[in-house]
Amino acid sequence: DHQVYLGEVFDNKADGHGVLHYNRGCQFSGEWENGYERIGCYMWPNNVQYFGTWENGYRHGTGVEKHQTYVYKGQWVKDSKQGYGVAVSKTGCSYEGTWNSDLHEGYGV
Repeated sequence: DHQVYLGEVFDNKADGHGVLHYNRGCQFSGEWENGYERIGCYMWPNNVQYFGTWENGYRHGTGVEKHQTYVYKGQWVKDSKQGYGVAVSKTGCSYEGTWNSDLHEGYGV
């Protein structure tokens, strides 16, 4: 598992600002705390991007995920869209409301 990290380190762990290039073509650039992503931009090889907060290696808190066909802005819990969020497709279709485990839940607009 070959990875390249360039940035600040404390106690032999990523801590502060840095960039990690993963062996599978992904990259995270932003703030680290105790070896984990804290806030920043994660990019996948398929051009999907997430900018937002992280907790213990998961997208968690508030963030924006950009795909080729849509953009989601909202809340995340352990890598899943969870809570309030808005998704807008390139065609103009949208959903605004609550999410549970990456799916629309309840009433939305």
